[in-house]
Amino acid sequence: MIPPAQAPVGPDPGVGRSGIRTLAPYAPAVLLFLWLCIEGVMRRVNPDEAAYKIIEVGIIHGRWPYRDLFINRQPMTFLWYLPMGLGASITAERVLAAAMMTASVPVVMRLAARWLSSERAVPAGIAYALLLGNPLMPVVANTEAFILLPLTGSFAVSSPFFAGALFGVAVMTKLHAAVFAPVLLLIWWRRLPRVALGGAAVVAVSVLPFVPIWHDFWVANVTFALDYGHYTSSDRLHALTSVRWTLIYAMLPLWVTALVGTIRCRKPALLLWGLCSIASVKASGFDFDHYYALTAPPIALLAVEGIAFMHRRRPLRVMLVAMTAWALLISSFAVRSILEIRGPGPYEVVAEAAASKPGEMFVLGSRSDVYTYAGRTPERRFFFSIPYVIREHWSEGVHADLLACPPDVLVVFTHDEQWPIPWQGDITALYGESEPHDAGTIYTQP
Repeated sequence: MIPPAQAPVGPDPGVGRSGIRTLAPYAPAVLLFLWLCIEGVMRRVNPDEAAYKIIEVGIIHGRWPYRDLFINRQPMTFLWYLPMGLGASITAERVLAAAMMTASVPVVMRLAARWLSSERAVPAGIAYALLLGNPLMPVVANTEAFILLPLTGSFAVSSPFFAGALFGVAVMTKLHAAVFAPVLLLIWWRRLPRVALGGAAVVAVSVLPFVPIWHDFWVANVTFALDYGHYTSSDRLHALTSVRWTLIYAMLPLWVTALVGTIRCRKPALLLWGLCSIASVKASGFDFDHYYALTAPPIALLAVEGIAFMHRRRPLRVMLVAMTAWALLISSFAVRSILEIRGPGPYEVVAEAAASKPGEMFVLGSRSDVYTYAGRTPERRFFFSIPYVIREHWSEGVHADLLACPPDVLVVFTHDEQWPIPWQGDITALYGESEPHDAGTIYTQP
């Protein structure tokens, strides 16, 4: 008899290849997470992140948000940023934000497979990761990073109750998420009561802890929110027609192919999602860069449709290659500028100088990051200028308070034109010494 052939020693190479094929679709998510972490380490602190850290530290020390430290953010926000109140750095919070954004990649891939075709899933994940990783769109640890997962999840889950609950999480993190309600209603219009029940449950749980300061909660989340979003007709027209072209340049192929995909798409929910995402950017009238993160899911899904159409036609294929080369060039310069950030920025210089002065420090302006750089905790309710610039009676109160009890150290900025304070000169005139810097001036000896 001929002896049977001996089985090869070691793992079956086919098993290894199968494992690689299984993990390959998640490569865009892994690469996105790594890039967002690099960005999180390299980029400087922004005022919003600093404000969240100030609020969280205040909560841990028994100070109520809205009443003791004012902020115009919804209550679920405090859950996402709690690690900073417990001692985590802003960089660590950015890693958490990166993880939340990365977790939404498989959700977008699932929606692509369900709404378009299974072949579109991986390309949609790649397009979505590229859009979120846009080096000219620094999301870092802004609230948009935390609402992408619950928002996309509300469109992807199979339970209407959980769809409503996830949507409620998004809205209770940032009110602008409510702009996407038409998409949720279109998807679940046959089972709306269960959707409403899930959303109402989350809203109730979020609101309940603030019953002791109900009036302050209502003012910050409702009446002030209406004031914050109120602007003139000319400003509204400017906001609607303005475009952040720098964001488009770096991802030009995806935006152009998304436009093509919009023309060819036959999925009403996806088209409505695209419209709502643009509306969410324009809703406040400020058109900040990180707002565009909410456009990434529908743009990615529409782009894969457009790419498939253009790839089948030689002239359009050449155009696609040219746009890709252009976007790579722009992105490479942006990435290099991020990686080359060295030394303290201008606001850090002011903060370090102010930190050496004894006594209470007060920032008269919108740059709450100066408190973080200086390692100081604000002692007054309005620690950044936006609330009292928008509301006249708050402005009068802050003005009178500063005249009656001026802080030991006052920081005023050289360029803060978006939120001008009309009585700033009255306060700076109280001080005997001033120390000018490029970004601002430090006043002492009131």
